[in-house]
Amino acid sequence: MAGLNLFANYERIETKFDDFSGDFDLVGFIRQAQHDPELMQTILAGSYIHDNGFYKITLFDDAVHKLRLHIWTNSKGDYMENIHNHRWDLHSRILIGSYKNELYVRGAGGERYHEYSYRPHNGGQSYEFFYVGICDLKCVNTIEKFQGDQVFLGHEEIHRVSPSSDYTASLFLSGGPHKMNTEVFSKSQYDQGNVAYHYLSLQELEFLFEDFLTRIAHG
Repeated sequence: MAGLNLFANYERIETKFDDFSGDFDLVGFIRQAQHDPELMQTILAGSYIHDNGFYKITLFDDAVHKLRLHIWTNSKGDYMENIHNHRWDLHSRILIGSYKNELYVRGAGGERYHEYSYRPHNGGQSYEFFYVGICDLKCVNTIEKFQGDQVFLGHEEIHRVSPSSDYTASLFLSGGPHKMNTEVFSKSQYDQGNVAYHYLSLQELEFLFEDFLTRIAHG
């Protein structure tokens, strides 16, 4: 993955993403992967269906930065993802479609949610999910983002993404973790414990790549 070492030259994730995403040939990279079984297996090792209802495809992982392709499709239904923050800062650019990004803050006057603590487990092959308690969250802003728009979020910002088109794809870059756990907030109560990821099969990844390339080619 030539050019990815430029990450080491910058401190802030926004600068890294702006420089990198303008130089990175995503379509060319995917076409290369389609003809490179070893590269496809490397991508498969970090790609799964996220419990928040989208496909999370890891294109690059250097143990600090992760570059991913996120895909939401209408085949996932009208699933509403949980409100959450992240362990790391992130920068994302919408490639196809659109979504609404809702921002939340803790405090009285909001709605009541169940709070959970989420952290990777077993080398990232699964995650641990523990109940924390009840908290109040208030939505303070909702911004709809469209193709070409960018989003930067710090690791402590609480948000939820809701796709507003039948198919949405974004290029997503995260930095190193600032903390061990992610906070997750839901109206529902869930079982606690260790949960395995639903990793993609080779056939699923091949279909997602080919479908993405067809859609991006048609603008």
